[in-house]
Amino acid sequence: DITPLAALRVGFLTNALNAKCMLFFLSILSAFLAPSEPNIIIFIYGAIIFFTTVVWFCIVALCFSHEQLRQLFSNLHHWIERVTGGLLM
Repeated sequence: DITPLAALRVGFLTNALNAKCMLFFLSILSAFLAPSEPNIIIFIYGAIIFFTTVVWFCIVALCFSHEQLRQLFSNLHHWIERVTGGLLM
Protein backbone atom coordinates (compact mmCIF):
# COMPACT_ATOMS: atom_id res chain seq x y z
CA ASP A 1 0.00 0.00 0.00
CA ILE A 2 1.02 3.56 -0.62
CA THR A 3 0.37 6.46 1.72
CA PRO A 4 -1.84 9.32 0.52
CA LEU A 5 1.11 11.73 0.63
CA ALA A 6 3.28 9.39 -1.43
CA ALA A 7 0.44 8.95 -3.94
CA LEU A 8 0.09 12.73 -4.20
CA ARG A 9 3.83 13.13 -4.73
CA VAL A 10 3.98 10.44 -7.43
CA GLY A 11 0.92 11.83 -9.20
CA PHE A 12 2.24 15.39 -9.12
CA LEU A 13 5.67 14.43 -10.39
CA THR A 14 4.18 12.24 -13.11
CA ASN A 15 2.12 15.13 -14.44
CA ALA A 16 4.67 17.89 -13.81
CA LEU A 17 7.43 16.02 -15.63
CA ASN A 18 5.21 14.99 -18.55
CA ALA A 19 6.68 16.77 -21.58
CA LYS A 20 3.42 16.56 -23.55
CA CYS A 21 1.56 18.21 -20.71
CA MET A 22 4.08 21.05 -20.44
CA LEU A 23 4.04 21.63 -24.20
CA PHE A 24 0.24 21.65 -24.22
CA PHE A 25 0.02 24.35 -21.56
CA LEU A 26 2.85 26.36 -23.13
CA SER A 27 1.06 26.30 -26.48
CA ILE A 28 -2.16 27.51 -24.86
CA LEU A 29 -0.36 30.30 -23.03
CA SER A 30 1.58 31.39 -26.10
CA ALA A 31 -1.64 31.54 -28.13
CA PHE A 32 -3.37 33.87 -25.66
CA LEU A 33 -0.55 35.96 -24.21
CA ALA A 34 1.33 38.70 -25.99
CA PRO A 35 4.99 39.31 -25.07
CA SER A 36 3.99 42.74 -23.74
CA GLU A 37 1.47 41.23 -21.29
CA PRO A 38 1.96 42.38 -17.68
CA ASN A 39 3.47 39.81 -15.32
CA ILE A 40 0.35 39.83 -13.11
CA ILE A 41 -1.79 38.66 -16.05
CA ILE A 42 0.66 35.85 -16.80
CA PHE A 43 0.59 34.87 -13.13
CA ILE A 44 -3.22 34.88 -13.08
CA TYR A 45 -3.38 32.64 -16.17
CA GLY A 46 -0.86 30.29 -14.61
CA ALA A 47 -2.81 30.18 -11.34
CA ILE A 48 -6.07 29.47 -13.16
CA ILE A 49 -4.47 26.63 -15.11
CA PHE A 50 -2.85 25.24 -11.95
CA PHE A 51 -6.03 25.29 -9.87
CA THR A 52 -8.29 23.87 -12.59
CA THR A 53 -5.78 21.06 -13.15
CA VAL A 54 -5.66 20.31 -9.41
CA VAL A 55 -9.47 20.28 -9.20
CA TRP A 56 -9.71 17.99 -12.25
CA PHE A 57 -7.23 15.46 -10.87
CA CYS A 58 -8.92 15.55 -7.44
CA ILE A 59 -12.24 14.72 -9.11
CA VAL A 60 -10.61 11.88 -11.07
CA ALA A 61 -8.94 10.54 -7.91
CA LEU A 62 -12.19 10.68 -5.94
CA CYS A 63 -14.11 8.94 -8.71
CA PHE A 64 -11.61 6.11 -9.05
CA SER A 65 -11.27 5.65 -5.30
CA HIS A 66 -15.02 5.04 -5.03
CA GLU A 67 -15.61 1.31 -5.48
CA GLN A 68 -18.97 1.54 -7.30
CA LEU A 69 -17.74 4.17 -9.77
CA ARG A 70 -14.58 2.18 -10.43
CA GLN A 71 -16.66 -0.95 -11.10
CA LEU A 72 -19.00 1.00 -13.40
CA PHE A 73 -16.03 2.33 -15.36
CA SER A 74 -14.55 -1.16 -15.54
CA ASN A 75 -17.80 -2.46 -17.02
CA LEU A 76 -18.15 0.39 -19.52
CA HIS A 77 -14.53 1.17 -20.42
CA HIS A 78 -14.70 -0.47 -23.86
CA TRP A 79 -17.70 1.70 -24.81
CA ILE A 80 -16.08 4.81 -23.38
CA GLU A 81 -12.94 4.13 -25.45
CA ARG A 82 -14.99 3.56 -28.62
CA VAL A 83 -17.00 6.75 -28.21
CA THR A 84 -13.92 8.79 -27.31
CA GLY A 85 -11.98 7.34 -30.24
CA GLY A 86 -14.84 8.15 -32.60
CA LEU A 87 -15.05 11.71 -31.32
CA LEU A 88 -11.31 12.22 -31.65
CA MET A 89 -11.33 10.97 -35.26
